[in-house]
Amino acid sequence: MGQDVSSYRNSSPSKALHPCIAKKILMDVVDALHTLHQAHIIHTDVKANNIFFVGISDKLIEEKLLNHPLEVVGQFELSDGTKHSVFAPRTFEQPPPWEMSHRVSEAVSFSLMGLDHAQWAGRQPTVGVCGSIALRAPEIVIGSDFGPRLDTWEFGCLAYELLAGESLFNPVGSDDREMEADLLAQAFALTGERFSKLTLSRAQRSDDILDEEGNLKGREEPPPTSLEERLSARGFIPDAEIKPAADFIGMCLRVNSADRPTADDFWCDDWLQGAFYYCLGGHSSYPGYSGMA
Repeated sequence: MGQDVSSYRNSSPSKALHPCIAKKILMDVVDALHTLHQAHIIHTDVKANNIFFVGISDKLIEEKLLNHPLEVVGQFELSDGTKHSVFAPRTFEQPPPWEMSHRVSEAVSFSLMGLDHAQWAGRQPTVGVCGSIALRAPEIVIGSDFGPRLDTWEFGCLAYELLAGESLFNPVGSDDREMEADLLAQAFALTGERFSKLTLSRAQRSDDILDEEGNLKGREEPPPTSLEERLSARGFIPDAEIKPAADFIGMCLRVNSADRPTADDFWCDDWLQGAFYYCLGGHSSYPGYSGMA
């Protein structure tokens, strides 16, 4: 693997990526999620630093190792007494620049990694909560409806982050549970939605956060806002991208998981298809895009 997408995004002055690059990353993640969900696996941790550039050939690695041997920086010993070397990390191939062209971005591939927290769909989860708190799906916060569509929620958060150069949700609190309550407050304010009675009836850990009607206990919601407003306020996303992107992200961020699309539903999405240069008639739809400089 090459560089991770989080580091790559942070190489941009605005910490955001050109829409066509963001869409190519998202399309490759859709491909990965489709494969995982077909195998009844829920990733549970879809985020930028779990996505990596692909394309480093075995031949290139062999050449690099031949001309520049690995650097040993330490040693460790296992319980059986065997000793092993610790090698310094090395980047074998520099990623394309953050301002790469639309045509170049189409040829780049990305891989979703980080399956150490993955779960089997349809089985009892082996953990109570999963994923970074800021990316955690609402149903995880209240212990209800654990399934593949929690990846869709994280996917929507990822799409916003790549385009806007910031996290969509920034929960605060004195402990994890307080942060989860703040996350729900922010999600309710952004979406204008609440849990359905069915979702609430299945909740196993909501009594300390929500009342019987699904309203937050002892907490005021932030002022309502919209995804269009959030994207527009960034100041560098092309106007033509803002509403379609907001609609796409909003589709992923439905509070009730049953209302969200699956990975399969994204295959022919018009907005995501903008990742492909030749689908746009052989020219980029973002002329003069320089807001990240």
